[in-house]
Amino acid sequence: MATSNGRRLRDVLVRAFTENLPLKVLSLLFATMLWAWVQSDQVVEVRTRATVAWSWPDGLVPSRQVPSTLVVTVSGPQGVVRQLKRGTLSLAVDLHDSPAGTVAVDFGQIEVAGLPPGVEVVQVSPPAVDIDLEKAITKEVEVRPTIIGEPADGYTITDVRSEPPTVHIVGPQSRVQELAQVATDVVNVAGLAADRQYAAALAIPDPVLRPAEGAPRVVRVQVEVEPIIAERVFDAVPVQVDEDGLVAEPATARVTVRGPQADLERIRLDGVRVVVHEGGEPDANGMRIRRWRPGGQEIEVRLGRPETEGEEPDAAPDTGVGAIEIIDVSPRSFTLTQP
Repeated sequence: MATSNGRRLRDVLVRAFTENLPLKVLSLLFATMLWAWVQSDQVVEVRTRATVAWSWPDGLVPSRQVPSTLVVTVSGPQGVVRQLKRGTLSLAVDLHDSPAGTVAVDFGQIEVAGLPPGVEVVQVSPPAVDIDLEKAITKEVEVRPTIIGEPADGYTITDVRSEPPTVHIVGPQSRVQELAQVATDVVNVAGLAADRQYAAALAIPDPVLRPAEGAPRVVRVQVEVEPIIAERVFDAVPVQVDEDGLVAEPATARVTVRGPQADLERIRLDGVRVVVHEGGEPDANGMRIRRWRPGGQEIEVRLGRPETEGEEPDAAPDTGVGAIEIIDVSPRSFTLTQP
């Protein structure tokens, strides 16, 4: 019984889709064309944006930013308005003959260009604005570079400057007179270990201000760094005698060095030694010094014996920034004995 009912249902469905097939196809095509015609001819409202082109009087500019686009509501056949792309519509606002002061602009009285046939403007938002026109002036202001980040360990920033150091800015008189300096976009100096120059755009804070004609919009920011000069003290440095059979008393010394901080931190305590030299001629101040430099392994200090008992030689001379120098050894003299 169930099988018989299933066959009858199948036969009904087959006849529904196959009997009078050409007529059914024709009806479907007609219905589709009717739907498309109704949709395309139906009047609808759509919101889009229109660009605004401004024309200013000679020597006058707006005191604040003016709208560059407007929201425009248009009405027309659905098939037409749906195809309107942003930027297709535009308004031209001509204020060439306007005097200084407040000027009322009614966008509803200005023709919207780019409307297709059969499409009309229903509403413009905002419908109107008041524009304050001021005298345009130019002023030379300082460029202030903006930096973030810290240089590499052991380095410090010594100078940050802009090239050029100043720029000419033009704009409404009230805004330009308040301007004392112009910042740059942020420059990141994190990890900097050598002088470097960056390109940075001017970060003008007010949209009604702009660089004067011929003035750069991008400046060069020069950042200079140098090593941090520090001192480091080594206590209990072993004292050796550069002569067989002799020992020094006291047996240890205190050594103070100065140089780039990063280089000082790499010196190992076992790489520092004081050697008392019994023979040979000492230098002019009684010391012989071999400076440890980046890449070396030790600092060796050679002390000449004072010519007069109890006389202490002067400290080592300043060898200049960029090299590690030994600036003090204590004590300055030693007693040499046979063990």
